[in-house]
Amino acid sequence: MIVITGATGKLGGLVLSHLISSSIQTLVSQGLSVRRGDYTDPSSLDKAFDGAETLLLISSNNHDMSAGVLEHKNAIDAAKRAGVKTVYYTSHMASSVNSKFAAAKYSHAPTEEYLAQSGLGWVSLRDGFHADSMKFLAGSPEQSGVIRTPKDGKVFWATHEDLAECIAILLSEKSPRFNGPTPPLAGGDGVTFKDVAEKLTGILGKEVRYEEISDEEYKAGLVGYGVPEMMADLLVGMFVASRDGEFGTNDGTLEKIIGRKSVSVDEYLRGAYAQ
Repeated sequence: MIVITGATGKLGGLVLSHLISSSIQTLVSQGLSVRRGDYTDPSSLDKAFDGAETLLLISSNNHDMSAGVLEHKNAIDAAKRAGVKTVYYTSHMASSVNSKFAAAKYSHAPTEEYLAQSGLGWVSLRDGFHADSMKFLAGSPEQSGVIRTPKDGKVFWATHEDLAECIAILLSEKSPRFNGPTPPLAGGDGVTFKDVAEKLTGILGKEVRYEEISDEEYKAGLVGYGVPEMMADLLVGMFVASRDGEFGTNDGTLEKIIGRKSVSVDEYLRGAYAQ
């Protein structure tokens, strides 16, 4: 039995959809069950994970990363009690205690360490940055005609849909293809936000300029728009990490798993900014 956490969320829901439509006929013949589980309520996890052999642990969206790590630990401990054989955890391609990106350093890296010490079989899905974040970070260039960010580096983005298909394939295999961290699960083309501005110029049919600003100016603008300071620091850290090359490697593992080209940045932008 496969247990999918976060099945009501975007990524977990898409993984579930791919599993149902895949060749795993046992899912259809045995039926699906929905169980309530709360990472902050260990007793609910015991019931939710009962009978599971494989667990997809969708990472917490708690903005308090230390609290999020505790939620992950609760789930991992419950998986051990339930007799789960393999935990698949949705991590990040930059996961490292040395990362300049706070989520990678303070959330994903300690969770991977806990998994490594758990005695469970585990696979850390080193997801690329979700492409939806590209649109969020770009602001509203279709209106303003400009993208203003701190200096960045190339980022290999990945859509939720591609990642979900990849995860569903890995979950359906009889034995884990990976042991521990996977290579980066990222899209096929790396871009900077200057590249994004150039692409949007063609897509929107009007000029979109790129302007580089300081980290401090970017943070001040976010805070001025009401973004909490902790979240503003997280977003600034993303640019610091990208210009250090933390998101700029890709060996094509995602495309090898799904057996096709991943959604390109051009394709994503055309859909995201469709008129």
